[in-house]
Amino acid sequence: MVGGGYALDRVLSRTIEANFDDQLERVLNGMIAASEIGPEGEVRFTRPPADQRFLEPYSGAYFQISGAGQETFPSRSLWDRQLRADQRHTTSSCTGATASSSRASRCGSSSGT
Repeated sequence: MVGGGYALDRVLSRTIEANFDDQLERVLNGMIAASEIGPEGEVRFTRPPADQRFLEPYSGAYFQISGAGQETFPSRSLWDRQLRADQRHTTSSCTGATASSSRASRCGSSSGT
């Protein structure tokens, strides 16, 4: 009985993780397809994100694009806040996109509090 419960827990956990990873990959691919780099190195979207949650303030679905020497580009859903990135994602050699849900990241205010 205990072994069956453990096996079921593992299967469900892997299924949930795989579903989350697939969804995150779709969001990132959509963002990459809808973006371009401007003449001064800034990221611009050629169309709004397909997922409306990124447009609604405090919806629980957030992204933020940060690059060395560039202004941070947050989703509208972050409103006046910014995601706190792990130090290894903020080095001068790192340029990329971070997509995140409210469960996967904590938000901090843009004033640093």
